[in-house]
Amino acid sequence: MPDISNTYSRIADNNIKALKSKCLRGLYSEAMFRTVIKGLDKFYSIDKLDWMKGFLNDRNQHLATGCLECLCAHGYDLNDAMDVIQSRIDDKIFSSKVIELAEKYDKPDILLLFMDEEKGYVNRVLIALKKTHHEDYMTTLMLSENESLVKSVDRITKNI
Repeated sequence: MPDISNTYSRIADNNIKALKSKCLRGLYSEAMFRTVIKGLDKFYSIDKLDWMKGFLNDRNQHLATGCLECLCAHGYDLNDAMDVIQSRIDDKIFSSKVIELAEKYDKPDILLLFMDEEKGYVNRVLIALKKTHHEDYMTTLMLSENESLVKSVDRITKNI
């Protein structure tokens, strides 16, 4: 009887190889990314996914976000991508995914990168801080000289 672990390992390796091929050709495949994201760490180790770090700066925001989500799902610390995140803050798709991941993995310091009102993420960030029980960050924001920010914080803390 064949070893089931070896079979799963081969399948995972083939999935990674196919996804890498798609990424190298600039093709985004949500289904392939989902497979890797949902896969067990034992078969989709961070070492096997290390090549994805090279795609975090890719012009195709979907590829970049897919790679970031895969990496984070298997142990990559979002804080390690701080430089990339800051350099892509104007990329709407990428930034929205980072906010989602920062909320999921409880990274309030990453969320605070998106507090610039001109970027349009303030309400989403405040809601994420509230959901992740980081009201202490919002208390500090209430002391801001920016009246609009104070009103947003007040409104969100009262409504959620």
